[in-house]
Amino acid sequence: MSSEKFIKNKTVLITLLSACTIVIVSLGIRQTFGMFYFDFSTDLDITLSQFGFALGLQMLLWGVFGPWFGVITDKYGGHIAVFIGFIFYLAGILMLYSKYNTGLYFVTAIGVLIGVALGATAISIPVSVVAKHFPQSNRTLAMGIVTASGSFGYFVSPVFTRYSLVENGWENTLVIFAAFILLGLILAFFLTTPKNVVGGKIDDDQTATGALKEAFNQMFLPCFFAATTTAVAFLSLLLGDLKPVIEFGKMMAFGISIAFLFTFSFLPSAIAIIGYIKTKDYLSLHRITSGLLSFSKNYSTLINLSFAIIFTVFLYGASKLEVENRFIDYFAKDTEIHKGMLEIDLNLGGTAPLDIIINQPKSVEVNNFIDDDIFDDDLFEDDNSNASGYWWNVYSLNQLEDIHDYLESLPEIGKVLSVASGIKLARDINDGEDLNDLELALLRSVLPEDIRETLLYAYINEDDSVVRISARVNESSKNLNRKDLLEKIDYDLQNKFNLEKGDYEITGLAVLYNNMLQSLFKSQIGSLLIVFSVIALMLLLIFRSFKIVLIGLIPNVFVAFSVLGLLGLFGLPLDIMTITVAAISV
Repeated sequence: MSSEKFIKNKTVLITLLSACTIVIVSLGIRQTFGMFYFDFSTDLDITLSQFGFALGLQMLLWGVFGPWFGVITDKYGGHIAVFIGFIFYLAGILMLYSKYNTGLYFVTAIGVLIGVALGATAISIPVSVVAKHFPQSNRTLAMGIVTASGSFGYFVSPVFTRYSLVENGWENTLVIFAAFILLGLILAFFLTTPKNVVGGKIDDDQTATGALKEAFNQMFLPCFFAATTTAVAFLSLLLGDLKPVIEFGKMMAFGISIAFLFTFSFLPSAIAIIGYIKTKDYLSLHRITSGLLSFSKNYSTLINLSFAIIFTVFLYGASKLEVENRFIDYFAKDTEIHKGMLEIDLNLGGTAPLDIIINQPKSVEVNNFIDDDIFDDDLFEDDNSNASGYWWNVYSLNQLEDIHDYLESLPEIGKVLSVASGIKLARDINDGEDLNDLELALLRSVLPEDIRETLLYAYINEDDSVVRISARVNESSKNLNRKDLLEKIDYDLQNKFNLEKGDYEITGLAVLYNNMLQSLFKSQIGSLLIVFSVIALMLLLIFRSFKIVLIGLIPNVFVAFSVLGLLGLFGLPLDIMTITVAAISV
């Protein structure tokens, strides 16, 4: 197929390029709203329920207003419909940026305004306008190009948005989105709708009721399977252990179900009431698959080779994925939270708490380590303590101090506090001389009761069988990898300091956050398996052929690895937001 036959004039070329750019902007921005949830929750007090309801309402209104913008396209032209849509889109983005962006205003911005906008600026209107410029022989390819542009927007926009959120903050990112939408407003006027459809044929004998029934019969099963697989994809988030992520999955699945029921109940009834409207849109959507099949046959070797190379690159990218992210990276560098966390790390000892609880070894018998007849009356005994003395003696405290110093030597660790901190202070007071067991007993007995309760017993229990080392992790450390850090500490406690695995426990917020990320990663794998299983079941029900099921799964697997591979190639770690967005994108 030559370029002269495919692109007949400049108007066709400009319309095609404008439609592709419009779809990239519209669907690309819409795809990234999930990445803003953490900022919306922190700065705007948006709950997960509000966020999920807003996105569900957005999808509902997207479907409801699509036919109405189609009417506008047929009567006034696609450029008018898209222009109106981008006006709604811009209003929604600016409303999020303004002070009117909480509660009901938030739902109105994302759910109502942007939902209405998508009815005009997403796939349907640009595709229909472009299709009217091409004869049936080339129409499917032209429509495929516009549709592929939407997929490209889905693919690239999360990467750009992630970078912008980190570098510029969510508010400035919305300003950038507004600039893209202004570009869409300009391009809308280059979306020319021809007066006569190229190669179009008119069926004057079909009634409005017949057309409605035909559309219902043709679209019900594809939409049903699409809605089912999408709902199951969101429900797969239930495999995670985080309640907010689980609730988000439930709400999105419920919203998709309601949108499907609404689309095939109320919407046909409303269209039937409107009656017959003469239209100039004569698309033959059933020709898409045959057109793609013809294109694939003609260029099968090139397609297979290209996809094999791209898939190999994505596999490599997926192998580079890391389940890690610094909490400070959730906030732009000019935000107060980022500046505050950086100040705490640099000057106040670190942010995320990390505690190590060390028990008395199980093999040690309870005894008194100051075993001398002279002290049978326990001259320096703490009347409020039944101390066994395991940790409160020179030997054990030296071991504790070694662990204390080891933690302080790690670049990812900030301030470390333990009983060893007090012993070091006492040593300095004692002209650098180590305290002996007698001096340790004296030191403990002369401490006021309130000091013992608030300082000493915060790091060693009253019978001296358990000690606590409290450290804080530097979130601003460039080399921070919580999983590697925790595994290194765990390994060194056993091999450098000869502690048994059951004699200590590593805990704290740093461990909690790491476990949460690891749990999300495992749920990501489970989500993909469930989604692929449901897709396979849908294909089996439709085609009743295992061969077609395997063939149909290939593009879905490719899409999954394209999302994960792109994250790995760009060095974006899997965290709360990227894992959720990856699941939704797949």
